[in-house]
Amino acid sequence: MSIPAFSRAQAISAVYDQSGNTNAVYYVNASGHIQQLYMDTSWHVGWDFTSGLGAPTPAPHSSIAAVYDPIGNTNDLYYVNSSGHIQQLWMYTGWTVGWDATNNLGYMKHGDIFCCDELRRAVSDEDTPLLFVPKFREFGIRILDGGSSYLRLQFCPWSGAKLPESLRDQWFDTIETLGLDPSSDKVPPEFSDERWYTKRPT
Repeated sequence: MSIPAFSRAQAISAVYDQSGNTNAVYYVNASGHIQQLYMDTSWHVGWDFTSGLGAPTPAPHSSIAAVYDPIGNTNDLYYVNSSGHIQQLWMYTGWTVGWDATNNLGYMKHGDIFCCDELRRAVSDEDTPLLFVPKFREFGIRILDGGSSYLRLQFCPWSGAKLPESLRDQWFDTIETLGLDPSSDKVPPEFSDERWYTKRPT
């Protein structure tokens, strides 16, 4: 097995993938590309993400962070790209170039949870099955059975960006802390939408 040379003064990161039961190592190779090695029963040369996936090239001396996300059951890779932005790559059934977090997280700073105009338009269109539940901060796809059930989305169908984490558990925990029944009409009105988490004191 010929392993692509390691670029000096560059970071290296490793993660155990519980879903695939493999070990993976990520580093910047001598071509300045993000390189993967992985091991199942033996070591293999994996992706050159820059040439094989079209991922943005890393900035000189960029750090690399590799994590396994047990909620989304994904492997996530983060580094600083050549534009000086935090870049995400993620893998579920296959690797995908994720969001430029520096650009996309701007919407979070301004209290806007929509990562792109396409998602915003789809949620606003009554003819599409997509919805947004403000009080839980959840995006979903309606189950068309006449009820209010939906399947929660974790990634944007257009940008591929990872959507904000659900606040469902925190909503119920907060209501319980207040000594209230979630189904009671005594629940303050701000808990019917996003006001309970966007207006909290900092």
